[in-house]
Amino acid sequence: MFKKLFYLIMVLVLVASISVCVFGQEKEVELTMLNYLDITSPEAVAWDATVEAFNAKYPNIT
Repeated sequence: MFKKLFYLIMVLVLVASISVCVFGQEKEVELTMLNYLDITSPEAVAWDATVEAFNAKYPNIT
């Protein structure tokens, strides 16, 4: 009885450890955007507002 309980506890600890390792990982990624937009065009103003809003919402992404 105790042996089965011990094995069950060990399996639960192992599964919990694996899930913490998998979900606790942080990976650095690099996003590259190609922009061929004329900076003097009206679309560029909208793009600048979009970038500013993104940077305000996600300040840790550089």
